[in-house]
Amino acid sequence: EAEKARLVAEENARLEAIERARLEAEAQAKLEAASAAKLQAHVRRRAASVLVNEKREEREAERRAAEERARLVAMERARKKALLLKVRSWLDMGGQNCVEAHRIEMERLQMLEQLRREGEERRQLWAIEKARLEAEAERVRLGEG
Repeated sequence: EAEKARLVAEENARLEAIERARLEAEAQAKLEAASAAKLQAHVRRRAASVLVNEKREEREAERRAAEERARLVAMERARKKALLLKVRSWLDMGGQNCVEAHRIEMERLQMLEQLRREGEERRQLWAIEKARLEAEAERVRLGEG
């Protein structure tokens, strides 16, 4: 009878240990799942933040480019107006100074060529900067940043 009671007590202790281990494993799994969900939420928030920053930087770059284009257009208009005034003054002189008119035209052509070169340089710089920002955003997305 005592042996039977001892065996029952051992079996109960073994079953309780198994149940306790199962409950601990279940609690640990829930804890890990919550931790993974928290990490995933953090990564999503970070990615959203990066995207918002990228869009802001993109809008800022577009705004700066538009301002630069407007500045260049205004400069070209001012140059054309000055050139037109020079040509009109030359015409008012009765066309006596063909050399001056030729020089003015050559200046205008040089200015146009310089503007074209400056515009191409700016486009290249913007392309390089955009590629750099895209690479940096990709690194952040991949978790390196």
